Amino acid sequence: MKITPFDCTERELPELRAALRRLYHDRYILLDERYFLWNFKHSPAHRGNFFSMKCIAHGGRIIGFCGYQPQLVKVRDEQRVGATISNLMVEQAYRGMGIGPQLLASIAKEHDMCLVNGYNKTTEYLYTSLPGFRPLGNLRRYTAVLDPKKAANVAKGGAVIDTGTPQGEHSLQSLHAFDHSHDELWTSLRHAFTFAVERSSVYMTWRYANHPIFRYEMLCLRQHTALLGVLIARVEHIRNISVLRIVEFLPRSGSEKALLLGCIGYAHNLGAAYVDFFVSSAVYDQTFLGCGFVADPLVNNVFPILLSPPDFSLEAIPCAGYLHTDLIGASFSVDDWLITRGDGDRDRPN
Repeated sequence: MKITPFDCTERELPELRAALRRLYHDRYILLDERYFLWNFKHSPAHRGNFFSMKCIAHGGRIIGFCGYQPQLVKVRDEQRVGATISNLMVEQAYRGMGIGPQLLASIAKEHDMCLVNGYNKTTEYLYTSLPGFRPLGNLRRYTAVLDPKKAANVAKGGAVIDTGTPQGEHSLQSLHAFDHSHDELWTSLRHAFTFAVERSSVYMTWRYANHPIFRYEMLCLRQHTALLGVLIARVEHIRNISVLRIVEFLPRSGSEKALLLGCIGYAHNLGAAYVDFFVSSAVYDQTFLGCGFVADPLVNNVFPILLSPPDFSLEAIPCAGYLHTDLIGASFSVDDWLITRGDGDRDRPN
């Protein structure tokens, strides 16, 4: 069987939808037209009259596919074109034939850097064997329990380790748009990361302000008119309990603690049971631990990573990276990358 990945166009879209129904179910999120177009056609760095979905077909039927979102990325001190990769799937009868590796390789050869945010045991071998790909490690998770009684209704076995209830400040404002002041903020802090998707105003508008399904809490810290930090979070509800989940934490140097305390105060106002944040780099470790968050897996893992619906089977979010051959020798330590649940499809409707 000849394996030739191709870009999905309008012509192949009906067959791709048939494959999604066959391999998942009729209510799978990629069958939502709004979400599909936003994800695979409208990302800011997307170019071309096709969807950013590589496919492989056999006998006129799509048997494997892999989605990606072209993004401007920071690679050391340069800006290049990279991609976040998601939704790799191969039909069961065709697995073991090299289809998954071919799909990933076809995406990688078109980009200088790729990021895979979350994968399972079935696909783990791909990121240890494919040229240019390497595992990065798991995202860190910080959790602050604000209401132990409410949190116990969410926790595995109803057990919550008392870590103290952090107090916050009511200092954050709503952010109505990402503009030049946000770009200035990102420019001031991007040097802390060797590799990152560029958190420009264009990217943040697409990813958070224009999300077709989710409503994000877009918050900021200001001193007079100066923008000191941006925090993006989403409220999830489980068993009539609210949880605030941070997906972006972007403080100007010196404003880390004030931004996080403002978030805690905002969460208290919402009546949230707890707040959590997944991130790769340890650059904000001191800030989160100093404000009452814990990073101990024994504490964190009593709360499910997936809340809608709750799923305790997923215990970590492992990441993998790809770098072009001219970047060989660059670090693959998770600490050098900025990755949150906002990258790729870790924060999406189930």
